[in-house]
Amino acid sequence: MIPNGSHFAITDFQPIRLDRAISVARTRSLTGGKKLVIVENCHLKQWGDTELETLQQLVQVPEFTILVFVATNVDKRLKIYKHIVKYAKLFEFLLIPPWRADLIEKAISTQAKKIKLVLSKNAVEYLAEAIGNDMTRAATELRKLYIYGNGRQLELAQVKELVPCQTQNSLQLASAIRQGESNQVLHLLDDLLSRSEPLMVIVATLLTQFRTWLWVKSAIASGVKKDSELAQLCSISNPNRIYSSFQVIEPQITVLWIWSDCLIRCQYLTQGICVVA
Repeated sequence: MIPNGSHFAITDFQPIRLDRAISVARTRSLTGGKKLVIVENCHLKQWGDTELETLQQLVQVPEFTILVFVATNVDKRLKIYKHIVKYAKLFEFLLIPPWRADLIEKAISTQAKKIKLVLSKNAVEYLAEAIGNDMTRAATELRKLYIYGNGRQLELAQVKELVPCQTQNSLQLASAIRQGESNQVLHLLDDLLSRSEPLMVIVATLLTQFRTWLWVKSAIASGVKKDSELAQLCSISNPNRIYSSFQVIEPQITVLWIWSDCLIRCQYLTQGICVVA
């Protein structure tokens, strides 16, 4: 929890500077106020006995300092992890999978109700598409809508004016290709490139998404019905991803041609950029 008060110093460190981060955490701020020290990109596996010895000083971190270790994933079996949690609280923030639009809509509706914001069903569906699974942005946008609505129900047109759609991504590109929407494919691809989305990432996402869809369709056609069995046969680590694959229509020849042509173009551009780099 971020402390209250006007005198509040924030300092960021990378894992390689752990000793410096602990040293700063142990000293009082020059302003005499509270202090937040953040060590980012910590998966803990990059630390050994030397860092474990440094972390013995955690017990000396004073009350006026909040020391935060940020990690995308952590092996809870590690000795370092077990040592840190002796002196710290663990907060886990799990993102909703981007393909679970139903769960994103539910989360947005729940947040809206908490702040007494009234939205039409169409407005909620649009917000789920416009914001995606970024719940931090969702909270900000909903607060803005609450102030604007002033107790009134907001409809789709009003929400569109206030909340721009910024979630064009490679998954949407794959969906547009599958549905044969040529103009949408070009629009999404242009948007991704204009935002400097790495071409190799676009290609990898498209290949993975289409391979998954085709594997699932083939398995279903063979008589497999259980999500767990489908996930195992199709090499899908999360069985919940099967949910979105059931929504897929059978690709037409024109769709596959667009997909292949798009991938060939992306691969060509990617190779060109790699050579220049």
